[in-house]
Amino acid sequence: MGGTARASGLAFALVLLGAASAGCAKDAAPAKQPHILLVVCDALRADHLPLHGYERDTAPELTAWAEDALVFDHATAPSNWTRPSMHSLFTGRHPAADRLLRPEQKLPAHEPLLVERLAAAGYETIGISANPFMSTMHGADRGFVQFVDLGWRGSDRRGHWKSEIAAPFVLDRVEYLLESRIDPDRPVFLYVHLMDPHEPYDPPDELRTFGNAEYDGRIDGTSQFYSAIHGDDVASKVTPEDREQIVSLYDGEILQLDGGLARLRALAAEHLDDREVVTVITADHGEAFGEEPAGVWLHGHGMGSQLLHVPLIVHGVGRTGRVPQRVGLIDLAPTLAALGGAEPLYDVDGVDLLAGPEPPSGRDLIAYRALPGGIQTGTGELAVLRDGFRAERTDDGWRVIDVATDEDVSAYRADLLPEMSASAARWFNRSRERDAFGEEFGQVSLDEHALQQLEALGYTGDG
Repeated sequence: MGGTARASGLAFALVLLGAASAGCAKDAAPAKQPHILLVVCDALRADHLPLHGYERDTAPELTAWAEDALVFDHATAPSNWTRPSMHSLFTGRHPAADRLLRPEQKLPAHEPLLVERLAAAGYETIGISANPFMSTMHGADRGFVQFVDLGWRGSDRRGHWKSEIAAPFVLDRVEYLLESRIDPDRPVFLYVHLMDPHEPYDPPDELRTFGNAEYDGRIDGTSQFYSAIHGDDVASKVTPEDREQIVSLYDGEILQLDGGLARLRALAAEHLDDREVVTVITADHGEAFGEEPAGVWLHGHGMGSQLLHVPLIVHGVGRTGRVPQRVGLIDLAPTLAALGGAEPLYDVDGVDLLAGPEPPSGRDLIAYRALPGGIQTGTGELAVLRDGFRAERTDDGWRVIDVATDEDVSAYRADLLPEMSASAARWFNRSRERDAFGEEFGQVSLDEHALQQLEALGYTGDG
């Protein structure tokens, strides 16, 4: 069965990458599996990119790169924070209903991962992460031949320390990894997790080109001042000038990230020129800055477009243009497994985005953040997204939001509620069935130093 699936995937890759025409496919040599680069830009919201209409030129290199790529206009994160989103990305499944993923819990080891499938298909699997939650300690290295943890770097995270995990430092390590591949004849799967747009926003001076140059308030990029935007009643702690400064520094971090992406493209051209290269650029979630009506800040709470609408650019698959259908990060695992000629993952919620001329429309995608509330309750922040609408579960029941305007349209789109709430019920029941065959979480020992490092990134409580 596995051999048949791999052969099917290779034949599909042959057609997709243009290695042979239909007329001579019988006589053509088997297509090489492409190198696959998966770049996750932590906390990068789509609407702060020129690709999605942002007025500031935060990512000129990415904009140019996307000209001959697929750009998915409505890509959806499966959660509002890193751990459930990334686990869904690698499994192809919606988040589990009662999986809190506390800082002291490792990722569950019983669910098949994209990385494992690609490794079995012959890929040299390399991972490098600047996020401490995507680390060996938390089980994120499963399936990787090489995995480099950068998120726990540094002994003192006061003042201006963000350069210790910024794109220039990470890309130096990526260059070394590509130069020292174990087997240069094998295809590479490279996962890079960049943290530039994540709090604290502290770009170098030369990239602080946005906002008010005369600002003289307390938001200067050092991590301790971002404590003002944690907790309740943030609006009373942050002036309009402070907010503008925070957003401007965030945009400066995107500009630094953009330089890192350009360097990664150059490194791939230099070190991975023996076969086609497929590059996927996305984010695990977005970031909020107190936008109404929810008024939430940062990430980890809320189900607005600021948090769930993420970029998704796929380059090197022989297709270009804008894709209007709503898709999810859960689609990346089946898509990349097929591109790599790997055995398909079983029992997934995602679809292969390249299996047909365009992705299916009208799908219901789940976004969820588990919250403490007992065993098998499914309590937490829950939304169902379909095309241009988002159904959110609230204390008073369900409401329908127009994602383009963030307006509550329940009064005249009540027809959507029965179907979308039924999708949520099916998700919950399926999640309970899956967890019934699961296993207990491994435990992570976090000392005081590790907890201080997490706190410096804004991770408190359950995430």
